[in-house]
Amino acid sequence: MGNLRLFLANLGYRRPLHPLVTPPLGLMYLAAYLREKQSVSIKLCNQKLYRYSDKQLVREISAYRPHIIGLSAMTHSANSLEWITAQLREALPHSWIVVGGPHATALEKKLLFHTKAHVIVSGEGEIVFEKIVSAYPHLNDIEQIEGIITHNSENTSLLKKMSCPSIADLDTLPLPAYDLIDLRKYWREQSMPPIPRRKYLTLLSSRGCPFRCSYCHRIFGKQFRQHSADRMVDEIAYYQKKYHIDDFEFVDDIFNLNKSFVFDFCDALHRRNLKIKMAFPNGVRGDILTADVIHALADAGMYFCAFAIESGSSRVQHHMRKNLNIQRCLENICIAQKRGVYCHGFAMMGFPGETAKEMQMTIDVMANSCLHTASFFTVTPLPGSDLFNQVQKQYPELLDTIEYKEFSDVTINLSDVDDAHFLQVKRTALRQVMMNPKRIKRILIDFPQPYLLPLYFPEFIRRMTQGMIL
Repeated sequence: MGNLRLFLANLGYRRPLHPLVTPPLGLMYLAAYLREKQSVSIKLCNQKLYRYSDKQLVREISAYRPHIIGLSAMTHSANSLEWITAQLREALPHSWIVVGGPHATALEKKLLFHTKAHVIVSGEGEIVFEKIVSAYPHLNDIEQIEGIITHNSENTSLLKKMSCPSIADLDTLPLPAYDLIDLRKYWREQSMPPIPRRKYLTLLSSRGCPFRCSYCHRIFGKQFRQHSADRMVDEIAYYQKKYHIDDFEFVDDIFNLNKSFVFDFCDALHRRNLKIKMAFPNGVRGDILTADVIHALADAGMYFCAFAIESGSSRVQHHMRKNLNIQRCLENICIAQKRGVYCHGFAMMGFPGETAKEMQMTIDVMANSCLHTASFFTVTPLPGSDLFNQVQKQYPELLDTIEYKEFSDVTINLSDVDDAHFLQVKRTALRQVMMNPKRIKRILIDFPQPYLLPLYFPEFIRRMTQGMIL
């Protein structure tokens, strides 16, 4: 068959105030891989970036008349999958609809029952999706592909194949297809808070994480794989020349797992005299950092780093299986802060059986730390996670209270305190951390672009008065 048309869409809405949007790296890697293997034309759309309604997105896809449609969504962005796939089936009866990403990996065969998708892809998508493209237009042939969930040829039962192997050597992947997005549009939007708007590019140096935190996703599995340091520096040099930027944002699950990689990476940047700035909005495990690693990253350009502390209680740490060495993490935060790195902290409250005393321990740890700012989140059992399975067994009635909706206040309360007390703790946590003159002074000194701080005042006031309600 001739040149196939593919439409890849990243689903999701944005809230009006302080919206967040980042380049859809997963689809960009997928697009680059497909173009390398097949003769295809690809259009890529990020629903969040363009603020499309579901109807507008369906119109965009229908107008392109693709042979194959790839839809990706997080669980919080997946509410409209049923409606979108039904509309696309009607508008494009000869097109194949493939759903992948974190939500598809979590639900797998359940998602096939609740949508009009032809195929569900679980886990990494490059190898599997390329085989799906190769099978077009013979729908029966996809039954032989490993790593997919689909109906059989009689449409009477489900077919689940063994998972397709992950890509072992990430250096064999082509660079993500940044040419398919309008990068400058992302520069005008807010990416990961509280990093200010800027000219930047998003990078991924690794896939997978060997830790087994109960609340986490599993799209890349537990087998850790990482690009070589030289490959990452080549990528940075290429983008620096092509887009004339020097600010790079890493979104790994755990960038610093391999200490030798970090040193090799920083040394290669210095050797090639690449002057860059680096932000780590997630993906740095704070307790396995060391002073020499922090100094190496700071010398290479790190100016922002987020630390996922999650809980100040050792019991809760053990229960969620993160087992963070809290004291070591706090010491590393202070080292980074003294190097001028802006440090943001993440915490969660509402773990199963968590007491009021343990929640206050979390607040106290954040308040007494060297962090500049903090975010408090409600523990949310996402489908596919071990935490979800635990809640399903122990508190099945509480799952009915969750509405997975973009940036909504999740109503589930798994803690040991009543709902009123839990809500009060959530609303006052950020206030207890932020109402500290020394912390405010640190923000004014170390914020990457202090002249932009006035833009954040409305959101800051909202969070201080209402609490972090994500």
